[in-house]
This record gives sequence, structure tokens and C-alpha cells, in this order.
Amino acid sequence: HRLGVTASRKALGKAVHRNRAKRLLRETFRSNEARLGELARNYDWVLNAKTAVLSQKLEAPCRELKGIIEKVGRLETRESFEQAMDV
Repeated sequence: HRLGVTASRKALGKAVHRNRAKRLLRETFRSNEARLGELARNYDWVLNAKTAVLSQKLEAPCRELKGIIEKVGRLETRESFEQAMDV
């Protein structure tokens, strides 16, 4: 899996805030590596930092990314099931 993080000056303002948001999102991704390993395929992930991430602790972005990973896993399962039914 590869990660890209964006943190625009328009959305977050000063460099200190942009850098903190990027650090939080990179740590969120790193802490969910075990769940990412459970996916059948590797993906390129792009996380866009918003102002809300600055007022949150690490748990909130982790929960959100966990939910997204679970959705991707369900889509993979459904896709593989549909392909098996076509054969």
C-alpha cells in the first residue's frame, strides 16, 4: 500500500498546522497497517487533511480510516463472489 497526504494552505493555514495534520494522518495510516494487510489487493491511498483533524486526537481519524478499510474489504468480498458466480 502507498500513502499520499494532502494538506492545503487554504484548508489548514500555517505550515505548523499543515505539518501536524500530515503527521497525524501518516500515524493513522501506520497504526492501521494490520487491517490493510488483510485486504486482497494493494491500493494507493490519498488522505486529505481538513481543519477538524487538528482538534481531534489520533483515535478519531483511526476509527474513520478503519471504517473505510472495512468498506473496501466488503467490496472486495462482494466483487470476488460476483466473479465466482459468473464462472
